[in-house]
Amino acid sequence: MLLVKRTIAIRLLPASCQSDALAALQATFARACNTAAALAFEQRTVNRVRLHHLAYYGIRKRFPELGAQLACNAMAAVSQILKAHRANGRDWKPVRFRRDASVHLDARTYRLDGDRVSVFTMSGRERIAIRVGAFQRSHMERGTVKEAELVVRRGRWYLHVALDLREVAPLRGCAVLGVDLGENVTAATSGGRLYGGGKLRETRDRFLALRRRLQGNGSQSARQLLTRVSGPELRHVRHVNHEISSAVVREAVELDCGTIAMENLTNIRGRIKAGKRMRTRLHRWAWRQLQQFVAYKAQAVGIAVIYVDPAYTSQTCASCGNLGKRSKHRFSCSVCGIFAHSDRNAACNLAKIGATAVAATGAVIRPHVAA
Repeated sequence: MLLVKRTIAIRLLPASCQSDALAALQATFARACNTAAALAFEQRTVNRVRLHHLAYYGIRKRFPELGAQLACNAMAAVSQILKAHRANGRDWKPVRFRRDASVHLDARTYRLDGDRVSVFTMSGRERIAIRVGAFQRSHMERGTVKEAELVVRRGRWYLHVALDLREVAPLRGCAVLGVDLGENVTAATSGGRLYGGGKLRETRDRFLALRRRLQGNGSQSARQLLTRVSGPELRHVRHVNHEISSAVVREAVELDCGTIAMENLTNIRGRIKAGKRMRTRLHRWAWRQLQQFVAYKAQAVGIAVIYVDPAYTSQTCASCGNLGKRSKHRFSCSVCGIFAHSDRNAACNLAKIGATAVAATGAVIRPHVAA
């Protein structure tokens, strides 16, 4: 059976001395990564094996307290970051790891044991208490624990643990749920439900106005506040997208849908033809994040997700297939006389396209019926 990768966050509850040991480990690991990153930039290499031969002995000599395995993990982290930069088309630039960068751990450097985790530090192994909720415990019981990332956020330590979960058997439902994404209505489904985005848009507009004022000020305190306000906005958008994606997947399960059809929005930002104000609003919208949330949550319950071409789905009548007229949220068809919500009409069109995409096309070798 296929395996699915999942990551869960586990809260660590270290004592004061244990927290100091984790902070020292984090700082030394970041310095080791910077050493390896400088060599990788100098030699123009992203290959982990070659980087290992270039940097391993130098890191072990400079940071002997780090240990052999964490030295290898530091080079692996550098290789992964550089490969991601090259895949995104970025130019060769020196990579700098911050002092509070995450620490990559594997089976040799950490081990979960009940309500505690054993973590390798430069002062020896530390057995740290953890807080495991029902959600994390259910995933740990279903899957196999793999590698982890040690991170700190606002003075709190977390362990992001990767798991291998068995893939859920696909649902037998033949129906397709179409999902149309937008700005005023964040998501509209062919089942008739609308998930509004007006409140989210208002919140993001307030953050945008605040950023403009701070950027126009230019003072040091304004720059510091600009850094602080970016976090709440991202967390708010992420929270809303989590809520909407969970509701969409629940609706698909209730309607016994085996497939969710969404729009293929590849290169949509380059195709937007609008004024500067509208482009600013649309470029800030996290549609791709919402689609990713729907995809992994649907996979967890056995629902397939497909992406279809959204061309003319907002202008075509879902009832008769002719071109109609759309005015904001109202869609009307002069042929069949139907009036519908424009986003729901588009979602129904996506569901129809998705149904033809997953439907069987007939046997490859057909019997000779004339005989």
